[in-house]
Amino acid sequence: MTKPLPTVFLRSTANSGKPPRQDYITSSLTPGSVGRDAFDSQALKGFRKVHLEPGASAQVEFTLTKEDLSYYNHDLQWVCEPGDFEIMIGPNS
Repeated sequence: MTKPLPTVFLRSTANSGKPPRQDYITSSLTPGSVGRDAFDSQALKGFRKVHLEPGASAQVEFTLTKEDLSYYNHDLQWVCEPGDFEIMIGPNS
């Protein structure tokens, strides 16, 4: 799926248990068809800590920008190459 930047991604989380809990929702990127000097594997791009009372739910929002897809290449230039990325959003993604 191709989306323009900045792009907003939403993730829902819920507490179906009895005690209150803290959820940590993370967003990570993995390069797909982008040059191999982008980064080796997953790159953490953000996280949110959410407190959930029993039976509560919350929606977490992440905004992905061009800067999130940029990296330093072998010539130490800050670049953003066209290509595909895998975006993972979830608990400890």
